[in-house]
Amino acid sequence: MFYVQSGTVTFETEDGPVEANAGDVVRFAPGEYQRGVNRGEDRVVALALGAPKESGDLDVRRVCPECDGRTPNAIRRADDGAGLVTVCEDCGVETGQFE
Repeated sequence: MFYVQSGTVTFETEDGPVEANAGDVVRFAPGEYQRGVNRGEDRVVALALGAPKESGDLDVRRVCPECDGRTPNAIRRADDGAGLVTVCEDCGVETGQFE
């Protein structure tokens, strides 16, 4: 479940995009694929509530510019320690940054 505090986030799902604005709550079923993307210029602040039953159940997929498609990604702390990055598990390229 996601609670959007500010901004607008678009969740990519298997059934198409789902847009959520400040004050909205969005719930996805366990195992349902979703990926939140900020397509606007305003910062999105959201709370994510919930977790997979086991840490091995988490499947993060992002578009990798090197592999030319959506690939499995690992989440790691940024080298400067000031946030998180996603890294393609197939080729090691950084695919995203989060503060």
